[in-house]
Amino acid sequence: MRTPTYIIAALAFSIAPAFAQDVEMSAPPALSADQSSDILAAIRAAAVVPETNMDFDPSIGAKVPQHVTLLPLPLRAIQLLPNFEGYLFFLLPDGRAPIVSPTSLEIVFILE
Repeated sequence: MRTPTYIIAALAFSIAPAFAQDVEMSAPPALSADQSSDILAAIRAAAVVPETNMDFDPSIGAKVPQHVTLLPLPLRAIQLLPNFEGYLFFLLPDGRAPIVSPTSLEIVFILE
């Protein structure tokens, strides 16, 4: 038995938006001092080496150069910030951790 084409097309169009959604954050999250500390502790516990080749200004909206090693956020960070699932981070020498969009590679938030 042949499946009508319009059913397949309808399924494709209903599923496609889930894959094509832009994951960009519209506003930075409001974190308590405890939440921020918990996330930074999880990042530091992962034994991440701070980025030393800082030839750019790591500020919100800055595009991260290709030479910077980006890592996925630890599970604890995702538990506290579920909207950041799939986002990346790197560690600065001063201990701050910029959160980076996986699509634009721009810094969207900085944990301090």
